Amino acid sequence: MTVTIEDVVAHLISTGLATEEQIVPCTAAEIEELRADWGTLPPVYERFLETMGCGAGKLLIGTDFFYPGTLDIHDTGMEILRDDDNLDLFPPGSTVIGLHGGYQLYWLEPEGTARLYTEETGIIGTWPSLAEFLLAQIGFDVTAYTALGQL
Repeated sequence: MTVTIEDVVAHLISTGLATEEQIVPCTAAEIEELRADWGTLPPVYERFLETMGCGAGKLLIGTDFFYPGTLDIHDTGMEILRDDDNLDLFPPGSTVIGLHGGYQLYWLEPEGTARLYTEETGIIGTWPSLAEFLLAQIGFDVTAYTALGQL
């Protein structure tokens, strides 16, 4: 079964990581601003932006994963890979979709694979799709917030 962005939203709400009101889509103008900054956006990423591109409750708090934090992250991501001499890990046509702390980089490859890269360590996570990555992240965040007594 293919996991969709809508499945991710349903799971976010069912776990308590977000309420319906905290699932905030990007406007058409915001998506166009990202397109102007990055060029062509993968269709699945556009669907993510249209559904929850401006925020999703407690998901990925502290990470530049939602608009407007994602503006201008491509250059920073490329700098991280260049500094580590790992530009070859980033296939042509890939899209930087997130940045955490200036040392973790998230990207989507042209065929849809999602990757997480950590400076000086390399690729530490690979998922078959953006939705699969988000489901895994929800599991991680639920565990963390539960341990902290915040969920």
